[in-house]
Amino acid sequence: MLNSPQMTSWREIELKLALPDEDAWHWVRERLAEPRVKLQNNHFIDSPGAPLRDARIGVRLRREGERRLVTVKSDGQIETEGALSRRIELESAVPLAAFDEALEDGLLLGPWIDNWRAELTPSADGSPELEAFLTRLERLTSEPLQRFGSFDNERTTGTLRLDLADGPQRIEVELDRTHFPGGRTDFELEVEFPTKGPTATGREALPEEVQRALIDWLAEGGIHPFEAASKLARFQAILESEATRSTQSN
Repeated sequence: MLNSPQMTSWREIELKLALPDEDAWHWVRERLAEPRVKLQNNHFIDSPGAPLRDARIGVRLRREGERRLVTVKSDGQIETEGALSRRIELESAVPLAAFDEALEDGLLLGPWIDNWRAELTPSADGSPELEAFLTRLERLTSEPLQRFGSFDNERTTGTLRLDLADGPQRIEVELDRTHFPGGRTDFELEVEFPTKGPTATGREALPEEVQRALIDWLAEGGIHPFEAASKLARFQAILESEATRSTQSN
């Protein structure tokens, strides 16, 4: 039995700034108001031959406390402006038993695609872009998707006081410490739009102004963030590097 997607939008607008090291991560962490920590266990799935990877589409099963989620993100239709990205994101809750079964035996994505199509396409937010993506996704996932790897992420959510055009505002941010295979740990700061933080002006903060304000704020701590590929792209690069080393050693 599938849960309803219960989504308000299928468009994700996200600001992602990579932090240089753990000292920078601690500096930001100490300044977050009302921090809440979630531990996320992320499993990525694909068909044999990796057609989703080739199409730059990621399908993820996530365990986060009591929650179980399936998420589809498209990098293939991404538009980037610096550290800002705009792309398709689809996400639904997964029943516990179905989640465990998917990790063991694979996930047939077709029923979830049907749910997303029924939930989103008839809405005012529906568009040919979404329908084209769902049709493409359907074609690429006719067989059960199998797990090919996983990594853990520690996410701290809180608010920061930033100086925006209309004056100081508190913006909700997500601070990640991600543990990849091979002992690699990455650090980054993310903001999703529209922002969820309290606003004193009655309008949503614009992504570009938040990006500028956040970079200026980090500079006060001597921190110079940089642009980075998505977590999935970095993860895939690590797996490919490990596979190459294994082949060479044999």
